[in-house]
Amino acid sequence: MKTNAILLTWDRALPGRELLGTELFRDFMKYAEGLKNEGAVESFDVLYLEPRGVGIAGYFVFRGAPQKLTALTERDDWVRMMLRSQMTLKNPALVRGYAGPAIGERMKTWAELIPR
Repeated sequence: MKTNAILLTWDRALPGRELLGTELFRDFMKYAEGLKNEGAVESFDVLYLEPRGVGIAGYFVFRGAPQKLTALTERDDWVRMMLRSQMTLKNPALVRGYAGPAIGERMKTWAELIPR
């Protein structure tokens, strides 16, 4: 069972890098639109959260075929964006996950592993 989603989260811009954080967000929105238009991802969502003190200010979720998502994370332009995020944001994180029908498959396996 392969993952079909990528979750990219961040906390906030590092002190003194707020302008760079704003530029990164703008550039990454354009980049994400380009990925969707070229078919590298099926879809993406972005959410900017209200301040809550939980360590996540927002996130992008990319959905697509597992092999395309793996290829995406190996692209030079993706790596450059991730490096920019590390230089600009506090606690950027990338996590692979399951969305849509893949959730049911994952939970079926989970249920099978519950000791009886």
